Amino acid sequence: ELGKRKANILKSPKVEATDRILKITWEDNTISDIPLVQLRQSCKCAYCVDEITNKPLLKPETIPQDISIEEINYLGHYAVSIAWSDGHTSSIYPWDYLKALFPPRKT
Repeated sequence: ELGKRKANILKSPKVEATDRILKITWEDNTISDIPLVQLRQSCKCAYCVDEITNKPLLKPETIPQDISIEEINYLGHYAVSIAWSDGHTSSIYPWDYLKALFPPRKT
């Protein structure tokens, strides 16, 4: 039928959190193992990065070494949001950002 487009359904990666690592299994079965401290430090929200200058506002030394994930939510098929044990709840990580920052390895 005219005007109809075939939907390109994307699958969200599988996400598993452990004590110190966020494991992402991508659609091609490659894996990114992301240390939680580095992931928290990589947050690009307005509380963590100045919106005008793009300079980091979050000081790495303020991130607890034992930081953990309180909650993970998928945001459609484009990102994941994370609530952290340090009280930070505005972290949104697009899949392409995570894949570029923490390149996957073959299984």
